[in-house]
Amino acid sequence: MGASGHHEVVELERREPGLRVVARWEGGDPVDAPPSGPREVLIRITDDAAPDARRRGVTSGVMRRAERHLADLTAEYNAVPAVGAYQVMVRQYLQRRLAELPADPRSGGDAYYQGLLDIYEDVAGRGHPEPVNALAAAMGVPKETVKTRLRVARQRQADE
Repeated sequence: MGASGHHEVVELERREPGLRVVARWEGGDPVDAPPSGPREVLIRITDDAAPDARRRGVTSGVMRRAERHLADLTAEYNAVPAVGAYQVMVRQYLQRRLAELPADPRSGGDAYYQGLLDIYEDVAGRGHPEPVNALAAAMGVPKETVKTRLRVARQRQADE
């Protein structure tokens, strides 16, 4: 950082059915850079969006949805220095793994649930102190949603 000109890039992401929002910060010395919004934002209508939503593209309604995600991402980014690089690393790892799953449980069925359970067991097995909270944050959903989906995943696994 500082004189070397090296800048760490931090990328945070939120998804919901039909929408993906990615915010990118180029970190510098926190003393030089007070809490701030990202330098770059990607708003993408995803392939799982309804055909008419894909046709309309990024509308003002989509922008309002994206703005809510952006507010969450900015709050999360600005809390990161206190949390540490480990949390960011875990979140980015989880987001990469989650991106490999079917878009949502309804369309993905068993593949979604088994994948989610595998990711949970991987993170818990590595000794993460709060794997459900980490998953909830990476998925951008309440931890109760994660608990419910994991319960369904275990139930489906038991039924096989």
